[in-house]
Amino acid sequence: MEAPPASLGGQKFSNGYLVAEYIAAHYDLDLEIAWEPTSQKKKALKHINAEDVLGLTSWLTSFNNNGEAHHKHHEAITLISENLGRKAEGNNYAVINATIIPYKGVLNRFFEQFSLAKQVDLHQSEPIEKIASANTLHLLVIGGNDIMAVIDIPSNQSAKEQKIRKVALAYLEQIERLQKIGAKKILVSTAPKIGDIPEFYNTSSRDQANHLSELLEQEVSQQIKQRFNDNQVAFVSLSEILNQELNKWPQQKQHQACVRDIASDYFNLKHFILHDGELAMKFINDCSQPTLTNGSFVYYDSFHGTDKLYQLVTRHYIDAINTLMQ
Repeated sequence: MEAPPASLGGQKFSNGYLVAEYIAAHYDLDLEIAWEPTSQKKKALKHINAEDVLGLTSWLTSFNNNGEAHHKHHEAITLISENLGRKAEGNNYAVINATIIPYKGVLNRFFEQFSLAKQVDLHQSEPIEKIASANTLHLLVIGGNDIMAVIDIPSNQSAKEQKIRKVALAYLEQIERLQKIGAKKILVSTAPKIGDIPEFYNTSSRDQANHLSELLEQEVSQQIKQRFNDNQVAFVSLSEILNQELNKWPQQKQHQACVRDIASDYFNLKHFILHDGELAMKFINDCSQPTLTNGSFVYYDSFHGTDKLYQLVTRHYIDAINTLMQ
């Protein structure tokens, strides 16, 4: 990405390392991406007419659109969604926009390839001795994109709550799948209260976003206590961690983003699909490269934390991991 950089190599929506990377570094472990693009992805671009890129981008970034794409885009969308990635040698399955369950909408067709169930499917191809080792940690942190998808569903509050409960059960099913394939140590988190991230903080959706976040955390954490042995599956509350850490920043900085979100009018479809070139970002809220680097901001963009926040969060995970692995 252009300045401000989105971390080393421009592959993450932050200005440094993510929590999983800090955890890996703490234990001197290698952490590599478990997906790689297929050759079909480039082929798909041939089906995107230059003058239609803006139209296709509009479809991709319209979370509320549950209809079918224009016929000119259909082949491109199908090719790309089916060929976004295949198994690589790495052990990091996390991908932006991944969800626990699939959702309607054009954009979600692209990322359904990376849902939690698909990640577990791919993980099953690992050697069994690696999966089943008591020294192997399975770290699951997911749910924020599900909450945002449920908020966008045109339904009443009761229906949204019911959907979140289904998301929680689907999450637990994948934890059980991991155990069935041999996983001995699983550390689980849902999203923090996403109503407090910049995207929702000063909006009418804030209370609902926080309520659904708390409901998902409650459902998952309670079921983990009931279903699993605590020396095999443990839960870490990101909401509790943030409650402890946010007071290290001034109040006015606790819910501000440093740069605009990637899904803006700076979104470059070709670079997004191919993972090459640059995705332009812009500083906002009087943020600058020095203030970003020195840890003055909690949030990198409207959804994701800064390197400073992830360093602080990692300390809590390390404590939980050490307890679980003992």
